Amino acid sequence: MRARVTFNHCRLYDRDNAYAAAKPVIDALKHWSLIWDDSDEWLDLTVEQNKCPHKKRHTIIELEPA
Repeated sequence: MRARVTFNHCRLYDRDNAYAAAKPVIDALKHWSLIWDDSDEWLDLTVEQNKCPHKKRHTIIELEPA
C-alpha cells in the first residue's frame, strides 16, 4: 500500500518528528486492517506538512494500492 499522511498545523515539525508523529496513525491503520504491515516491504509511507491557523489544524490520510 501507499500511504500519505499530511499534517496541517500551525508549527512545522522537523522531518524525524513528523514521521514519529505519524506512527500512531500508521499503527491504527494496521490495527483496522487497512494496511497489511508497516514495514518498508509492505508500505510506501510519505509524511507531508502544511501550515494553517491553530484552530483549523487537521490531518489527512490517503491510502492507495502500490
